[in-house]
Amino acid sequence: MPIGVAAAAAPNLAFGTAETTIQTSAPAKGIRVGQKVLIIAWITMTTGGTQTNTTLKIRRGSGIGGTEVSVSSVGEAIYAAAGSTEDHVIMAVDNAANDDPVYTFTGTTGVAAGTILQSAIVVLPIG
Repeated sequence: MPIGVAAAAAPNLAFGTAETTIQTSAPAKGIRVGQKVLIIAWITMTTGGTQTNTTLKIRRGSGIGGTEVSVSSVGEAIYAAAGSTEDHVIMAVDNAANDDPVYTFTGTTGVAAGTILQSAIVVLPIG
């Protein structure tokens, strides 16, 4: 099964109000242009002092300039007290824009910087 994976590549990454690359997948070898893929990404993070939300995105290609394939119009609320640990997951479905596609997992926080302890992104063919 073709798959593109990246895991645990961003320990102790601080991210704040500017969109930040958390992780980029390896090329999903064997996936061809137009094929439907499922992208799943997750983080375990320590919340910032006055952090109220976290907005996660999945983009085509590497970096923050690619087309967003997830829906991230509203940030996910932070419920844990400052300095606590929370898990966040995001998923998206896309029609691959090219062979062996790469996807990037990005994030922002509402106010104060959070710190990512672990992260992963996986790209799976579904059609």
